[in-house]
Amino acid sequence: MESAKWLTAFLLLIGWPLSSFGAELQEIPSIELPAPLKPYSDTANVIDAAAGVIKLLRTAKFDEPEADSPFAKEPCNTPEIASFYRGMTLMQAGYFMFISKVERGFESTDSPHLALAEGFALVPASFGALVRPGRELLVAVWDKDKLARLLSLVSAVRDMPPSVKADLAAYFGTLQEFGRRYDALKRRAPTDLAKLNERSTVLYSYERSDKLVEAKLKGEQELRLTEAEYPERVFYESYAKEMRLLLDANRDIGQETVSECMDGGRFGAVHIGDKGEITYGAYGLYPASYLIGFWQRREFEGTGHLARFAIDRLLAELKRAN
Repeated sequence: MESAKWLTAFLLLIGWPLSSFGAELQEIPSIELPAPLKPYSDTANVIDAAAGVIKLLRTAKFDEPEADSPFAKEPCNTPEIASFYRGMTLMQAGYFMFISKVERGFESTDSPHLALAEGFALVPASFGALVRPGRELLVAVWDKDKLARLLSLVSAVRDMPPSVKADLAAYFGTLQEFGRRYDALKRRAPTDLAKLNERSTVLYSYERSDKLVEAKLKGEQELRLTEAEYPERVFYESYAKEMRLLLDANRDIGQETVSECMDGGRFGAVHIGDKGEITYGAYGLYPASYLIGFWQRREFEGTGHLARFAIDRLLAELKRAN
């Protein structure tokens, strides 16, 4: 039925006579999700999984960052920076647990992106449909009523310990702020943003290598020009640092510079569960690039307005007094 409504609206938009189709519009089959995404069409299962993860996050206990971590040294060893990184760690752990629960039936902080194979080779994880291309098809099954039921879960954060709520508020407040920074960046320097994103890809490494080999054959001057045109690939801290500098150079009036502590690094591990059954310690968190990437993905999927609405609602609940 949703497919029929969509096609009817499209035909009206282009001026096509609906009488040409008659009753056939009511017979158009609905969009069918790929098998890996089908668990997310079960509304009750998704909501139960989300509620379960929220409950587990209440039990979170953190280790202190290790001595060689940037978060154990100035200028990044402040309470405000620690609160943000705890919140970011909680959200990443919670996201991974939610995906595992929906797709595999149990909570785990295994990465849905990559897994270690024999010889420590990185291979695609055997689960994680929610982090892969195609997840935008879920808009075919998640209508406004179902989304409203899911968003009603934000009230569950009221019962979280004050410290956990404060950490989540620190993270989501910064995520909200970076939405505004992304708006400024894409308005002021879209080409520079696209080039920086390109420099973070593996394909760019191969292209740069080929260009440098060609230039070297032509002489030292050509090599220097090519090196300037094709700077080194960026990843992890270097990608986050370059994104921070780009944001600072293209910020709107009134926006402060981004802290160098947003370049990221390894933070302390979190233990989740009444007995700390689940431990999650990310290899590294790189907010300056990740938070901009978050808003780029939402824009690509057409869900930016929904994300802003949900974050506003969540922040209001997190800041509500018990």
